[in-house]
Amino acid sequence: MKVELLSSHSQIQIDRLPASIGRSAQASVQLPDPEVSRHHCLLVQREGVLVIRDAGSTNGTFVNGLRVGEAVLASGDRVSLGQTRFCVLYQRDASCSRGPDSIHVPCSFAGPE
Repeated sequence: MKVELLSSHSQIQIDRLPASIGRSAQASVQLPDPEVSRHHCLLVQREGVLVIRDAGSTNGTFVNGLRVGEAVLASGDRVSLGQTRFCVLYQRDASCSRGPDSIHVPCSFAGPE
């Protein structure tokens, strides 16, 4: 599963899951945001969909403005970690029989988080 994290100033490609996100040098995706924990959250693939799991972060993981411990992500969902905000885009696993093979939803960074 290929995943893209899009923000207003960057684009991050993730080709391998699980992927950790945080400030740590060991994180798959390193974010230089002081409000992001060293080991903030994890992206995993489960049954052909993308799941985000908070790793006990101090400031929380938010999906479309709601704090989550774990959530299934739809392509186009907005994720907030500290002051970092990004839109998640991905294609579903072709081996999964549920739903379309690809999902594309335009990302918007306008509006409240």
